[in-house]
Amino acid sequence: LDEKQCGEVAASGGVLLGLSSSNVAAKLDALQQRLQLSPDELRLLVRRKPMVLAYSSERVQPQLEYLKRRMNLSEQDLRNVVVQFPAVLGYSIERNVEPKLRFLEDVALDFGYGPEEVWGRVIRNPRMLGLSLEKRYKPRVARLRKYGVDLTLSVLVSKVALLGQEGFEDFCLRAAVGSGAVRRRRRGSAADESA
Repeated sequence: LDEKQCGEVAASGGVLLGLSSSNVAAKLDALQQRLQLSPDELRLLVRRKPMVLAYSSERVQPQLEYLKRRMNLSEQDLRNVVVQFPAVLGYSIERNVEPKLRFLEDVALDFGYGPEEVWGRVIRNPRMLGLSLEKRYKPRVARLRKYGVDLTLSVLVSKVALLGQEGFEDFCLRAAVGSGAVRRRRRGSAADESA
């Protein structure tokens, strides 16, 4: 990292200021060796999530092994997931990552997709692991099911996971109109007004 980048990293987390340079160097070396990161990939990872410098190897190693085993990742896939979304190294496996993966797999299974297909989408869009199960995935899936939307993997990723709130609302409105829910509600409202 150059001087400006070091300043940005230090400013992003006060806890990092208390780390010794030898401690940081050892963590960077261990991460770079474990994931076989190029210097540019390591730099990108640290710039995206400076707090990885504060994580102990006792925390990082089990996270990496879990992700690799759980989603049957190659070393290249594991490296890509971590470089693109390093925050996953700080997430609780039991309370965050595993319940999310299980939910996505269950939804996909309902529509005939296997877990490997879900993992492929997560590998391509690792920030899916950072979205809230309770505040994003569950309510959005429930809403789309209410309108009878087939939850293809494409819809699961592009509409449920990655679409912003305004775009999701527009998609839901189109789905509601397509399902007849809006027309039924409007017809019912007009009948109520005339009575």
